[in-house]
Amino acid sequence: MLFPRRWSRLFTRQLATLLEEGLTPYAALQLIRSQQRGKGGREILNRTLARLREGDPLSRTLRGYPRQFSREYIAALEWAEETGYSDNLVIALRFLSGDLDRRTPRARPVIDPDTGSAMWSALDDLERLSIPSPRKPKHDLRA
Repeated sequence: MLFPRRWSRLFTRQLATLLEEGLTPYAALQLIRSQQRGKGGREILNRTLARLREGDPLSRTLRGYPRQFSREYIAALEWAEETGYSDNLVIALRFLSGDLDRRTPRARPVIDPDTGSAMWSALDDLERLSIPSPRKPKHDLRA
């Protein structure tokens, strides 16, 4: 199965949005699956949901689709899962979809209570993984 990059980017944005609204990854993926028109997307999501039910983390389930999800993509998800914070999963997904950088209002720094200085820990960690931020299209087709 080969999908255009925009499928992966749309999938990533949808997942991030649903997680921000408080859904579990499993429930979010069920909703995304229900919207899939193509057989390939439904098949990936069916397999992913089955593996999540078995207890596999999201990063491990998506690792089986290297044409859709790069090593860097999986590394960002693994980082988020290792931190144990669901907010970091959303940050990683937003970063991977190109929706997040230091200029984005969502990327507010955390204030260190000891020093009072801003900490960009999540973005710094993602950047240390050497994940290139996706390039924005030259023309916004939504306008």
